[in-house]
Amino acid sequence: MHYQLEIIMPPTDNVEGQVTNILAEYDENAESTEDFDANPRAFWDFWVIGGRWSGNKLKAELDSAKLDLFIEELKKREVTCSGIQAGKQSLDPASQIPMVDALWAEYFPESGISVCPLFAHSNNQYDSSSNLPGDICRVAEIPEKAECGHVLIARESCLQDGTFSAIHMRQTSVWNGCNFEKTDFDGTIKSAIRDFNEKTTNESRHVKDDWLCVTVDYHS
Repeated sequence: MHYQLEIIMPPTDNVEGQVTNILAEYDENAESTEDFDANPRAFWDFWVIGGRWSGNKLKAELDSAKLDLFIEELKKREVTCSGIQAGKQSLDPASQIPMVDALWAEYFPESGISVCPLFAHSNNQYDSSSNLPGDICRVAEIPEKAECGHVLIARESCLQDGTFSAIHMRQTSVWNGCNFEKTDFDGTIKSAIRDFNEKTTNESRHVKDDWLCVTVDYHS
């Protein structure tokens, strides 16, 4: 299955490289044997920045009532999608794309994009460079209501070699060896940041407004 992860980290000019560093210790692709799990903390076998969750933080900024009206208008216009879905729904036939995108621009000029992020044509879900606004943003720009079931906070590693590594993680549910069990995390990105800052007595280690928040689509 695919899951949404939001990674909080210090400013960097090499976002994809640092995401690679941060996620390396959770890789399911590490070799194992019949009697030994090479990485018991692993949770992914594939990841991409944005992916099928591209645009989620952007949508969290929008007026929910207007978004409902937009979806109702799509229904009135009898917009149809492919019966096969892997990630976002695909408009089928594709000839509907210009009309849907024009309608999006009419309803949400403040979004800053002319492509409707609800559908698969809005980005390449297998390309980390195919992002929508908000996929990589500053912490100060995270919408208060933006949600994610898995948040990871990272900073420079103890090796002091310029690489980042994880220092805090929150999930709405965790595997207890038998089933998934809910935690007290409410699923909002900003609450995960507040939780970390409140538990970290050294203010110099707090997450700052100029840090980055990166949307990651991972498969497990």
